[in-house]
Amino acid sequence: MIVGNSVRLKAEFKDFDGTNYDPDDVTVKIYSGAMSVIHTSTSPVHDGLGIFYLDYTLTEDDYAFEFSGEIAGFPILSRLPLSASSRL
Repeated sequence: MIVGNSVRLKAEFKDFDGTNYDPDDVTVKIYSGAMSVIHTSTSPVHDGLGIFYLDYTLTEDDYAFEFSGEIAGFPILSRLPLSASSRL
């Protein structure tokens, strides 16, 4: 990946039984390498039951991103690192 390219950030939400589930209030946050929020989206694309994505253009080298929401009143969150200099 190279700064200036677009990436698709994707998350799959499951309930406590492992079944795909659409959470409420899905939000995507993108953090700089210093863990400062640099982008927030409350409208990721819904791509099927429990599946969401957001296309993002890289502007720095190191990132972390998280998808969060609520399932039955309980918060659910996933955060992963992403490096523009890594090879996929």
